[in-house]
Amino acid sequence: MQLGFVCTNYNNSAVTRSAIASLRVGNPDSRVPIVVVDNKSRDEDVQALQSIACEFPEVELVLNQTNVGYFPGLNIGIAHLRTRFPALLHMAVGNNDLIFPPDFVAVVERHKDIFDVWAVVAPDLVTPEGVHQNPHVLASIGRVRKWIWDVYFSSYGAARSVKLGARLTRRFTARKENAGDSEYYTSPGPIEQGYGACYLLGPIFFRHFRRLCAPTFMMQEEFFLAEQLRRIDQMVYYDPRFVVQHHGHATTDTLPSRRHWEISRDAHAVYKRYLAMGPEERTRFIDEASEVLR
Repeated sequence: MQLGFVCTNYNNSAVTRSAIASLRVGNPDSRVPIVVVDNKSRDEDVQALQSIACEFPEVELVLNQTNVGYFPGLNIGIAHLRTRFPALLHMAVGNNDLIFPPDFVAVVERHKDIFDVWAVVAPDLVTPEGVHQNPHVLASIGRVRKWIWDVYFSSYGAARSVKLGARLTRRFTARKENAGDSEYYTSPGPIEQGYGACYLLGPIFFRHFRRLCAPTFMMQEEFFLAEQLRRIDQMVYYDPRFVVQHHGHATTDTLPSRRHWEISRDAHAVYKRYLAMGPEERTRFIDEASEVLR
């Protein structure tokens, strides 16, 4: 099998280079084809990306003229990679702030049979502090937490208050899979949502879809991917055998906090509109957003 990698870049080409270099370390001879989608970075960052593409011939750049967002950017990269390598049916897609261990490709190849069953696999994402970000959501979000989200997005002032309250009460209110002492990351299995920084897509995904469901600029990607997979009676499968280091929020940390909240608020509005739809309208929405193959 051949594994490809697609990521987005926005004014942080040094981070992108680290991700690319990590894939080269374990695969110096059989290079992983890589597509980097730049979301209208500053000129100097684009120039740095072009230098990276010269340094690593397996890298191809897509330079967007506007910032299209996260999943929409990944979709551009997925389409580009599939066009260049039509037979490629396995790929890692996600953030550029990832570091792949030297044996990552070998491990995926050794356990490629998992993709005979599951369309999308979430790896064990580990932060520099040792936090395991998957499984991200084990079960459906409850009504109380959804109500808190509504309060959070009602105004920026309310968001700051909710965030402070969440920080102070995290010990008691964190979901069980996100608790500091959780060991859920050791257990493989289907989950409600995988953390959006990285997914592994396999042949079943490309048998049914051309693209990731991407109705928002950024945020709520995990929810809409879960809804997309329900369309084919699947869930995200979490597999701790695939380990990836995630340095976390390399792009969103560069956004002013209010701007980050505004992007999240707009995505929440799309999420709320979707929840208000009837079953047939939801199906049409997902089919159109993910280009279902009939």
